[in-house]
Amino acid sequence: MTEQPDTTPGGLSSPEEMQDPNDPILAGRPGVSHRRFDSLLGWSRNRLGWLGWLTRRQARFLLIMLGASWGVIYESLRAHSWRRTVRYEFISTMNDIIRGGFVATLFAGVLTGVAAVSQVIYWLGLTGLATMTGSILINVVVREIAPILVGMLLLGRNGMLSTTELGLLTIGGEVRSMQAVGVDPFLLLVMPRTLAFTVAGFTLGILFSFASLVTGYVMSRLTGVISSPVWTFF
Repeated sequence: MTEQPDTTPGGLSSPEEMQDPNDPILAGRPGVSHRRFDSLLGWSRNRLGWLGWLTRRQARFLLIMLGASWGVIYESLRAHSWRRTVRYEFISTMNDIIRGGFVATLFAGVLTGVAAVSQVIYWLGLTGLATMTGSILINVVVREIAPILVGMLLLGRNGMLSTTELGLLTIGGEVRSMQAVGVDPFLLLVMPRTLAFTVAGFTLGILFSFASLVTGYVMSRLTGVISSPVWTFF
């Protein structure tokens, strides 16, 4: 069979021969750019889904904390919420927190008075700013150091114990037993303990501030940094 001569001008191939059967555009299939767009769209959906899940999770925790706080405040203002068992739980929890954290808070206050308050008094007197001693100590010790250290002490000792106890009650089925007999676990376990931690933390914070300021004054008085009486110092 003889070969047909090339009749196209310049020896070029015909349009039918130039067509690539694998070309997605000519074959009527979505192009490469379309596939890239779909891949980018799927990646964006995954990232947005993960971001939404994280946002919902954080908002859920915040809403739980707000709801629990509002529930404690609302129920604590109702007279019939303070039954004998609730009062007993509140008093026993508060006594355990204050008795257990008294020595640790006092020790931390003495160390703060020696290490921080006395040094603040010394350097303020040395720079001629002795008149600002009271306001600076109140801002530093009472408003900043006391809440942080007392909160760490409460969290490390009583907070973990209370959380573990509530977890064991939930796992052991005691919470369901309370609900079965008509006892509200929120009123019996959550509300009195939350209020007990609040009152005990405020009490221990005052004790810490008093111990640190008194210790700082005594150290400064012994070293001769100040000579004013104690009532003018506070």
